[in-house]
Amino acid sequence: MRNLLLGVVIGVVVVLLGAYLFLTRGMPVATKGGPPPLERFLASTALHHAMKGEVDTPAPTAPDEANLLAGAKVYRAQCEVCHGLPHQPPSAIASGMFPRPPQLLMPGKGVTDDPVGETHWKVKNGIRLSGMPGFADALSDAEMWQVSLLLLKADQLRSSVRRRLVNGAKTCDCLESEAPAPRVVASGCQAVLPAGSVAEGLRSRGLRVSTLLQVRLSSCRRIQNTTTAK
Repeated sequence: MRNLLLGVVIGVVVVLLGAYLFLTRGMPVATKGGPPPLERFLASTALHHAMKGEVDTPAPTAPDEANLLAGAKVYRAQCEVCHGLPHQPPSAIASGMFPRPPQLLMPGKGVTDDPVGETHWKVKNGIRLSGMPGFADALSDAEMWQVSLLLLKADQLRSSVRRRLVNGAKTCDCLESEAPAPRVVASGCQAVLPAGSVAEGLRSRGLRVSTLLQVRLSSCRRIQNTTTAK
């Protein structure tokens, strides 16, 4: 019995000593270099079991243009600095991180072959000791699903979504106005006022609608004067 207890004590001491030596001499803490095999195994195994049961959760919304545009807005605000933009080199922040955050948009495949439920879990909960934050307290569940759908469809995005990713807030969706532009008649001349969504886009570019209307009316009057003179 004494020998058994002695063996257990020696085994515990050896394990603790080995762990101490690994932490003080063998465990890398700088961002340079790759992970040791033990670290890779422990991290991947723990992550796999943590996500178990949620990976196959389907998205509650469709990957239509409206949701993908909303996802692109979230991506530009929260994800771009680490995970990059289409056909752009990684940022200095991303290049200096460990583990290196994957670039999630073209030309790479990103996570387009991962279940959308897995991506949503990572967006919501983050991954400890990886630099990946969790957004459960920062984004609504709808926003987290929208950006997850964006990443699922990253290799087949429509041009409007790609423009939103590249240009961000500078993209003017208003130029695709559905409503006909109202007309205003002044001094016998018709001028076209921008429709509602168009006007909003012009304001976002620093143009006042009244100024635009004045320019159009002025141009119209010059044309009338020229015609009268003839």
